[in-house]
Amino acid sequence: MSFKAFVSTTAIAGTLITGTMVVSAPAEAATIVAGSVLNLSNPDVLGGGIRRVGNTLDFYSLSGTNPFTGNRVYLGQGVGVSDSTGSFEDSNIASLFPPLPTIRDLALVATGSPVLFAISGPITGFISGTNLADGFPPSSVRFDLTSFIWNSTTGEADLRGVFVSGSDSIAAVGRFTSQLDIANPSSYSLSIKAVPTPALLPGLIGMGIAALRRKKEEAKENA
Repeated sequence: MSFKAFVSTTAIAGTLITGTMVVSAPAEAATIVAGSVLNLSNPDVLGGGIRRVGNTLDFYSLSGTNPFTGNRVYLGQGVGVSDSTGSFEDSNIASLFPPLPTIRDLALVATGSPVLFAISGPITGFISGTNLADGFPPSSVRFDLTSFIWNSTTGEADLRGVFVSGSDSIAAVGRFTSQLDIANPSSYSLSIKAVPTPALLPGLIGMGIAALRRKKEEAKENA
């Protein structure tokens, strides 16, 4: 291999590495690792759950009693965190202390289907008060909802959104389940998984194709 070809190949490799780091920075800099799963549900010990009021899904909770003083305690919704993985694996411990995670109510609109309903637009802070498993004090994270399509026949919904922690964010997809198809109110659960942002992929692919094209042109010149 000629010196020119060696320098060119090295430069291409450097471009790929540097470019990948630049494009991937938002995901890698985030404290939420792709593949991490956050699981939420209504805790039976505090009472509460979800109920349908017209086309609104109302997440609610009952107040509890301090076992030491006997005083009435109001813990918001008292959302439970359980069996979470990755960046959320210790959230079920960190989130035991107030303020506990909360979930915003959802006002849904008909989609044209007799059984499908959806949010009319993005909802910032749909879930808030959850912590990340990255040391003490734990970093807080919120989940902004961008898509929520609820099936009133099954009581379930597919959802999409973004986990946000400070200046970092990562896309996520999830599933909401309830027994609202057979009872109102009912219990519920939410499972949300952080995933690599699809928007990054075209950029990475384009960079790779451009680098290969330049490499082939250099090889022709050296030949």
